[in-house]
Amino acid sequence: MHPADTIDYKELYEQTRQENILLREEFKQLRAINEQLVHRVEQLLKLSFGSKSERYLGKEQMPEQLRLELAPEVVVEVPVPEMPKTEVAKPSAAEKQKKKHFVIPESLVDEIQEIHPDVIPEGSKCTGSEVSYRLKCSPARLTAKKIIRYKYLLPTPEGDPGLNSKIIIAPLPDEVIKNCMADASLLATLIVEKYCDHLPVYRQMTRFDRAGIKLAHSTLLDWIAKTCKLLQPLYDALKQEVLKSNYLMMDETTMKVMDKTKKGTTHRGYFWAAQAPPTNLVFFEYQPGRNQEVPQALLIDFKGYLQSDGYTCYETLAVNKDITLLGCMAHSRRYFLEAEKNDPARSAYALDVFGRLYDIEREIKDKTPDQRKKARQELAKPIWSDFGRWLEENAGLLNEKSAIYKAFAYTMKRYKRLSVYIENELLNIDNNPIEASIRPIALGRRNFLFSGSHDGAQRSAMLYSFMGTCKLHGINPMIWMVNVLKKINNHPSEKVQELLPNRWKIINEELMESSKVLA
Repeated sequence: MHPADTIDYKELYEQTRQENILLREEFKQLRAINEQLVHRVEQLLKLSFGSKSERYLGKEQMPEQLRLELAPEVVVEVPVPEMPKTEVAKPSAAEKQKKKHFVIPESLVDEIQEIHPDVIPEGSKCTGSEVSYRLKCSPARLTAKKIIRYKYLLPTPEGDPGLNSKIIIAPLPDEVIKNCMADASLLATLIVEKYCDHLPVYRQMTRFDRAGIKLAHSTLLDWIAKTCKLLQPLYDALKQEVLKSNYLMMDETTMKVMDKTKKGTTHRGYFWAAQAPPTNLVFFEYQPGRNQEVPQALLIDFKGYLQSDGYTCYETLAVNKDITLLGCMAHSRRYFLEAEKNDPARSAYALDVFGRLYDIEREIKDKTPDQRKKARQELAKPIWSDFGRWLEENAGLLNEKSAIYKAFAYTMKRYKRLSVYIENELLNIDNNPIEASIRPIALGRRNFLFSGSHDGAQRSAMLYSFMGTCKLHGINPMIWMVNVLKKINNHPSEKVQELLPNRWKIINEELMESSKVLA
């Protein structure tokens, strides 16, 4: 064999070793990508078929159930510290056993039926009675008020041939909308059924048709638009009241909007929400986009605490020294809940921490501010501090593309802002109240799918603001809307704040008591 034909086994070994190293690196990357894809599929399946509850149950509490396995679970064995035992007072057994009985408001009773035994022996005495109820329902129907105005011909003076005779007639009663046949009750029904009960206008139109009244879809939309124009000063007053608060929660949600410039598709607009927990007022504003200029313009004069999720546009407000940013514990918790299958041990420990923090909040919910402050300092602060150290110790051991790493990254980046609530007893642990206020928009979106225009979307934002504030104050929106529409035309503009739900409720206590029906 010639020397040129000899094989250099050392070089071949080194070449093979390098190829194996590259293949192992590629395999690690592919495995990480596979974990990511499996995690995404699991989240989609959970959204479609899983439980909507975010409550965490440990393994010892989880019921046995069938599971859809797309791939073997990635189990990471890690030592986790034992949770310190914090004594939180539990409700007594007597308090747990208290039952709330369903009560029929007397305002609903329109018929009383008294029943005596068929045969009552002579000398018997009535010793009392037993009361039961039967709930009835009459299909919604339209009624009309017929207004007859009589004309009178004035008498003519003697000798007057009557060429200048005059006829007098009484003026029409006050109208909510000029030259509109809709009464305040009908206008309120259109609004409440759409923005509280999520019933699109075209479905309301078919109900009126069954009642024998054919009202065009465009007519009903025009009535709503004119009602919103009438309520614009009240909407502006609500915005001012919300932004005067020193503690706000903010969030945003999408809405498809018809746009003439986009044929064959819709524009993706946004409802921006601001809620003031101290006064229980919520305000919605529609904007075509989701850029950082929106909250900057809205909060240009705001001073105080701002609580939001981790969206970066809110973080740009940190440069304003008058605004203290506050994180949302529920958002951080969700990341660990989503990573439970990826890293059960670390996720379980983190979820236990969040569970203990929320147990403390439930216990001190109805306590005085001083008691809440003391409980957070003595109970919540040590738990959160230990959790922060645990995050630092474990962060470097994680795969950067894993779900558990995302949970760590989200929480560690916002750790200080998540801690702010512990130092102020008036702040909330999470942003859930404003998410609850936004939920009706998501429900309505499923029914009427989109807004007809950008102006129509802004009108929806106005009406969602009023309906949401009524809900926060336990006010029947139908009663409030009818009463306000009857008053607003003649109400002094400088006192328009009196018609806001929170102030209206105080002024109209008797009306509230007589209705006995809450939203």
